[in-house]
Amino acid sequence: MVGLALTYSVSASGLSAQRAERFTVLAQRELPEGIAKPSAFAGCGARAALVDFGDMSVTRLTAAGIPDNRYAKTGRGPMELLDIGGVQFDTRCRLWIGDTGNSRIVVLDSAFRPFRSLTLENSVRALAPLANGERIIAVPQAVQDMLHLLDGQGKLLARIPYPADLAQANPIVRERYLAVVDDSIAVVQFRWFNRRLVIDSHGRVLRDVRGTGPEPKVLEIPMGKSSRGYRVDPSSREFAEQIAAGNGRLMVIRNPPAGPDDGLAPSTIATYNGRTGELVDEAKLSVRLVRVAAVGSQVLGIGEIDTGYAVYVIGRR
Repeated sequence: MVGLALTYSVSASGLSAQRAERFTVLAQRELPEGIAKPSAFAGCGARAALVDFGDMSVTRLTAAGIPDNRYAKTGRGPMELLDIGGVQFDTRCRLWIGDTGNSRIVVLDSAFRPFRSLTLENSVRALAPLANGERIIAVPQAVQDMLHLLDGQGKLLARIPYPADLAQANPIVRERYLAVVDDSIAVVQFRWFNRRLVIDSHGRVLRDVRGTGPEPKVLEIPMGKSSRGYRVDPSSREFAEQIAAGNGRLMVIRNPPAGPDDGLAPSTIATYNGRTGELVDEAKLSVRLVRVAAVGSQVLGIGEIDTGYAVYVIGRR
């Protein structure tokens, strides 16, 4: 295992000359029965996978948002799941599940059947399988490293550091998401900064694209006489709620600053070139989303409603 010496190429995010992406809500469905706490969400081809953090099951959905399969094996035994940190499809539509509780990765084949399991030195919170599963970019459970580069057996190959200006930032503002753009490229998006890094299967940062906006405000939370915690003030700026990738594009769900009167203010979908990280287009939706997955030419979103959650089928127009 080695440390990577990285050179960051920084550019300002700007509109690309590529075709604009516009989105509209085509249908709304109830959240599939039995899913109490929708969590990690990913798509590939005509299917998506949605984690229920309540019972650590994974439900497969069609492009219409209808469940057609479910993987529910909870525990510490072979191919069982204890605490799902994230899910991601590879380019063969195999589902890679980061099982934080068991410090491993469980892989399901394209038919949603158990395929393989990888034991890890360090638990992961999110992952991006690249190079036909021979390389994995992962967000580690520990906060010291931005990313880890793993081989196809789960062995740690390299630690990928934060950019210098984020290295000393409060860990709470360094929350980040991962998405697979293609078999050689992944993108990491920071939640509280309009910033994304394009990373290849060797762990090299190819692009560091920074947007604009105020710094997120960190609030201190008293937790007793000798301890304290922190959280980001959601009213301090717009934030990235979730990301997805499809057809060479990265889609970022951005939600407005959360003030006391905002309620369920609608989301914006910002579309970026997956290889350059630069903005292609953005469109305001009529609903508020908390999860998103690219499914074929459409997008499936999990949105907040007054009674809980709903599944939205979102199409390009």
